[in-house]
Amino acid sequence: SPQIGSSTNLGFTFEVPYYFALSPNYDFTFTPEYMSKQGRLYKGEWRHKLADGQYSVKFGAIDQDV
Repeated sequence: SPQIGSSTNLGFTFEVPYYFALSPNYDFTFTPEYMSKQGRLYKGEWRHKLADGQYSVKFGAIDQDV
């Protein structure tokens, strides 16, 4: 669900996750976040179930306002 907040360091924050069910055994969640004092933060998580286990990969990148 979308999240709204605020803090002294980040300012007003707003994020909306987007879920993509790409296959019965893997999916991806992309969550961009806007921070009025810092810029935009892009987060993602790839989840994959295998026959004998599972793994996930998380990443994040920021386009920071200076």
